Amino acid sequence: MKQDGYQHILFTQYVLSYLGTAKGNIIESLSHINEAMANMNYTGDTTFSGLFYTIAAGAHLVMGNMDSSVYWSKMAIATRYHQPALFWYK
Repeated sequence: MKQDGYQHILFTQYVLSYLGTAKGNIIESLSHINEAMANMNYTGDTTFSGLFYTIAAGAHLVMGNMDSSVYWSKMAIATRYHQPALFWYK
């Protein structure tokens, strides 16, 4: 995707992870979340981290893993004061 100049791959990965969950394909969703987290670690861009953590919490809840769901929910809540402005994403 970077070849065509599109720089906001995290948003695309967020949408794909959301759609995976909406379709009930939790493995697909978690795969996109893992890719996004790797990209966030590589680039240092944590703009969408709270959104990914929220989807990860929901995916783990659907799988019946309450402890992991609570962990990811707490991670999402913890990002609320550390997020950069989302509005530069156009």
